[in-house]
Amino acid sequence: VVDGGRPTTIKTRVIAGGQQVVRFDRERRTPLPAPEEQKIRQHLRELWDEVDCVLISDYGKGVITRGVMEEVLGLKGERPKKVVVDPKVGNFHLYRGASIMTPNLREAEAAAGMKILDQMTLKEAGRKILKRFRLEALLITRGEEGMALFVPRKQMVPIPTVAREVYDVTGAGDTVAAVLSLCLASGLDYLEASAIANCAAGVVVGKLGTAVVTPQELRESVQRHRREGLLAPENH
Repeated sequence: VVDGGRPTTIKTRVIAGGQQVVRFDRERRTPLPAPEEQKIRQHLRELWDEVDCVLISDYGKGVITRGVMEEVLGLKGERPKKVVVDPKVGNFHLYRGASIMTPNLREAEAAAGMKILDQMTLKEAGRKILKRFRLEALLITRGEEGMALFVPRKQMVPIPTVAREVYDVTGAGDTVAAVLSLCLASGLDYLEASAIANCAAGVVVGKLGTAVVTPQELRESVQRHRREGLLAPENH
């Protein structure tokens, strides 16, 4: 869907000593005009039956509007699909009824309305978010602390980080959401999908800049961490 009056976001990164110092973004964040929102809603209706999973990656640029989310969640209610949301602070009210959210620690604090300081507050925040947004699962990404998976009526499952070296965390959250969605679309459960997404993130943070994980790299990471006992045999 093309909006002729809206520039494509351009991000300029200043790198020094292999580290990002600052980033300049040239963009427009206003909500989509009504005609473009209607085009996206129509696109969703036309494609819904052709997909196995829907990923909402919200960058807060004005594309994920109330109308777009109402369309997604309405279709989910009629013809169920897994809906994965990589959220943005300020838009949490739009996501109620999604399948799983993948907030980072700061986003999880905003969603729960509390600070996460230790394991006890992490568990409390996770339970609050699950209930408040009526989710099937919640995956909180915690940087060097790994991840924490929550599902209703079960204990929190900590997923330790598998990254060997961290050069650049750019894109790690996107990688988690993308690989998680791919795994769910392939029929894996939330724990299996989260464990494999964790392996994928461990690969991309070892690369400089906005990087991707190849199928071969992911396969090797999963096999290595299974041998090391960080991934259960059934997480294939």
